[in-house]
Amino acid sequence: MDHTYDIQLFVTVAERGSFAAAAAVHKLTPSAVGKRIAQLEARLKVQLIQRSTRKLLLTPAGKHYLERARMLVAELASLEHGVRHLSNDPEGEVSLSCNVGFSEGHILPLLPEFLRRYPRVRINMMVGDRVETAESDGADLVVRAAGAPLPNYVSQRLGDNPWVLCATPGYLEDYGTPQHPEDLARHNCLNVGPSGAAREKWLFEVNGKIEPVAVSGNFGGFARAVYAMTREGVGIGRLPNFLVREDLVKGELMEVLPDYRVADPRAIYLFYRRLNPMPFGLQALVEYLAFHLTHRLEGRG
Repeated sequence: MDHTYDIQLFVTVAERGSFAAAAAVHKLTPSAVGKRIAQLEARLKVQLIQRSTRKLLLTPAGKHYLERARMLVAELASLEHGVRHLSNDPEGEVSLSCNVGFSEGHILPLLPEFLRRYPRVRINMMVGDRVETAESDGADLVVRAAGAPLPNYVSQRLGDNPWVLCATPGYLEDYGTPQHPEDLARHNCLNVGPSGAAREKWLFEVNGKIEPVAVSGNFGGFARAVYAMTREGVGIGRLPNFLVREDLVKGELMEVLPDYRVADPRAIYLFYRRLNPMPFGLQALVEYLAFHLTHRLEGRG
């Protein structure tokens, strides 16, 4: 006897309110439905449903059983969906939101291989540096540097992405190298932020305490713009690690105040919508990007 089917049948009876309505859903006769529910009760040795000529009522045991049975039915549906995914080509439309700089350096290089592998998936890519843009756009999948997870999304932390203070060797030669965070008051500090503010307070860990340091400069904007200005020797930029890592290795930028940790935790997150079951195309892109981006952030690919 298929006990799983009996559980699904019980859930339908409870939700539809009658054997006849459940019978129509499962293409059975009402008497067959009643018989299978009775067999389920006999096996459990408890009454789940009180029968009357007017309506069906769940017993306390029936209400408890229904709560767990719904979870089981949902899990089974999700399991079957996942198994079908193994034998079917992912397809469908997926909206992807990401930071400008991170998309150029890390996401775009990965997408050609994905699209060749899954040609029936269509990606709508939205690029912007404001975190709230992703939520207002209603993106299915979000990859970005952030200080905390986004609400209303499943969050997967891919790796660390700390802020790095840096400048060109030429700028430091002309204006000197800061030795303490307070020295930044005498420098042109380029600030990354959604408001484009040229004045800001940067947080540092000094002697085990978090201290704000007021800085100012002649330029503020989104990360890629501040990166461009820093590369041109305009000033000292506080930039995400993923943007400047290669420049630091090549010596084209120099880290400033390496002994003072910038106390503003950053990480690269992958967020995706809570959908059950998850569409095949979205699931494929989540798994693909999570795997490859984690390796890239760890310096393994």
